[in-house]
Amino acid sequence: MRWGWLSGVVLLLTGCPPAGSISGKVGSDGSGGSVAVAIPGEPIAPREAFETAFQSWVTGSVAADFDDARCSAVVTSFVDVAARTTGNKRWKALYNAAVARQRCGKHIEAKTLLAQIVGESPKFLRARVRLALYELEASGGKDTGKTIDGIRAALSDAQRDDGGAPDMSALSPADQVRHAELLVVEADRGAEDAIQRYEDAGNLYYRVWQTFGEEPCRAKAPECHGFDKILYNGARAFQAARIIGKAISLRKVLLDPQFGLHNGALGKIAPYEIGGIYQAIGEYDAAAEAYEQFAAVDRLSALAIYHWYFLAQPRGFPERLIGADPDFFLHHTLATWAAAPGCFSDEALAEYLRCFRDPGVVHAMCEDYRAGATIDYALDEADLKSGRKIGCPMLALWGDKGRPHKRTQVMETWRRWAVDLRGGEGLPCGHFLAEEAPEETRAALEKFFLG
Repeated sequence: MRWGWLSGVVLLLTGCPPAGSISGKVGSDGSGGSVAVAIPGEPIAPREAFETAFQSWVTGSVAADFDDARCSAVVTSFVDVAARTTGNKRWKALYNAAVARQRCGKHIEAKTLLAQIVGESPKFLRARVRLALYELEASGGKDTGKTIDGIRAALSDAQRDDGGAPDMSALSPADQVRHAELLVVEADRGAEDAIQRYEDAGNLYYRVWQTFGEEPCRAKAPECHGFDKILYNGARAFQAARIIGKAISLRKVLLDPQFGLHNGALGKIAPYEIGGIYQAIGEYDAAAEAYEQFAAVDRLSALAIYHWYFLAQPRGFPERLIGADPDFFLHHTLATWAAAPGCFSDEALAEYLRCFRDPGVVHAMCEDYRAGATIDYALDEADLKSGRKIGCPMLALWGDKGRPHKRTQVMETWRRWAVDLRGGEGLPCGHFLAEEAPEETRAALEKFFLG
């Protein structure tokens, strides 16, 4: 990954300017010339000293001019800030001094500073993680289990400190990726909690993408470089954890043209891997139904399935409309799809409402429909033309009181997609088979699976 050394620097000191304001202060002509790290006369305020040291750090990194003199000046400036501040401001300044030492190859001095921070503040997350990674390096990369335990202990302490989940943004993207890599290594070696480690790694990769990659890739910025690997590794981790939905979702991000990753090597193999997952688990219904819906639709059925087209609209449009009144949208949808009013328990309805009030859930739902209108359709069309069909035994069930297109020629449709269609029937219900006709659904499944 091309994170660069700046990814390890703590930028947050009360009142510090945003990153975008730094470029205007580097060099009088914007050329990236040197910036002094000390001002003659009266000692400058800690905040200003921090900003000046950081500007020098940026200048040297961008110009690939981080020699011993600049390194020592930056370290001295951050240490001076630490000497004149307390609490988090002090530890952040010391941490930046340690990272600068590490950048210049002064690893003993870097570890000394990191140990000093941990001695003063045992719950300073970044310092503990860097020390754990140093210990891994000292073991020749063999002691990954101890390193992971150290990182987990740091995260656990951070969680106990504030009573909530640990703030992973306190780790640099490079540290988060390294942590994910170590989790996968230990899982591959057969750790007892391998499945959980794979899932934790997948979540870390996905968090790095959301936090650091999504916007640069959407803007086609240079900082997008390497995020296809993050998504790909996250998908593989989720697949190893048997969380197939997320494994597919991350690969679909690789195929989304808005991020510009679809033409890369990993983007090009994503469709084949998605197809392989569908084939392996027998989850053909969503893909095949999407193709059938878009391949043959008339005026009346289009009115009935408006949501296929509404939810597939460009990112942000359906999300914003639904978000204006998610309860109304949900109640309307359940009422029009179900043939048996009141089929949902109070607990189930409350859970539906909780999910629909979460913008992330609504966005994920829309992304699924966007895929159905784009890449899923293309893959299904290719399968149909090549004669590739579902090979496992299959049972078709549908609501016989549902929308007209769901009641007609169901068996004929599935015979085009499956080579071993064992049977099928329309149950006395609308869209929600399990909720509206639970006994009939159970009986049909028992007959199919138990013979």
